[in-house]
Amino acid sequence: MSELRNTLLPIFFAEADAAFGVLRDFFAGTDCEGARLEEAIRAVHTVKGAAALVGLEHISRLAAAMEEALDAKSLDAANCPQGLDEALMEGFALLQRLSAQASSAQSHSQQDRARSAELFASFSTWIRARLLSGATTTRIEPVGQGERPEYRSCHFQCRGKAYHVPIEDMVEIAEPSALTALPLAPPHVRGLMVHRGEAVPVVDLGLLGAQEATEPPRPSDWLVVAAAAGQRLAFLTEGVPSLDLECRGTAVDLGQFLHRYSVGAS
Repeated sequence: MSELRNTLLPIFFAEADAAFGVLRDFFAGTDCEGARLEEAIRAVHTVKGAAALVGLEHISRLAAAMEEALDAKSLDAANCPQGLDEALMEGFALLQRLSAQASSAQSHSQQDRARSAELFASFSTWIRARLLSGATTTRIEPVGQGERPEYRSCHFQCRGKAYHVPIEDMVEIAEPSALTALPLAPPHVRGLMVHRGEAVPVVDLGLLGAQEATEPPRPSDWLVVAAAAGQRLAFLTEGVPSLDLECRGTAVDLGQFLHRYSVGAS
């Protein structure tokens, strides 16, 4: 079992278990509007974000579709199309099944992946119309007393120094990847990685301002993938990064970073 699974997946499973408890109560109850519906939206939002951060894309995509459907329901509960509630319940059962498979390192079946992709297809026009006409499409409220806190940052080390990326800038924590050299790049750009079909620069924060890179990236380095202004960057880390309730270490301000440092050829 990889270091990534040992360290990061338990974070997802802890968040998912708590969210599934909320969703289980929601679908089992008769009060499916108001505060209960808002709690369900927050729960599935948590599953979506936590799954994306650890690379469980099928789970994240299904949770995202459920969040949109629940959001649309909250905006127009009186006119929900027939079958939407049944699709939501099936989606929840599928979320639990996909999570259980990930927990036991099983591959998701082609049938489950296909069903996950098509589950809300017949309701997509209604959902989009409600979301576009509603006052908001994100109904996540601040954490109140007694509720579970949300992660605020991704914390990591680079050359002995602590850094963090704000959680809103996070895309994914990725396993070590083969890098392609980028000719004429500044020393802190160690190369390019392929991330979801896109070439992404990989940055070594410990080499900012250096005249040359004296050693190659280590095969054990992990990657924090973040995004700002439509551009993705990956940052080398020493050891596996962690999600944090606080913001510890130097903040990586992606907007300022992109403005101050050249990421392409120099």
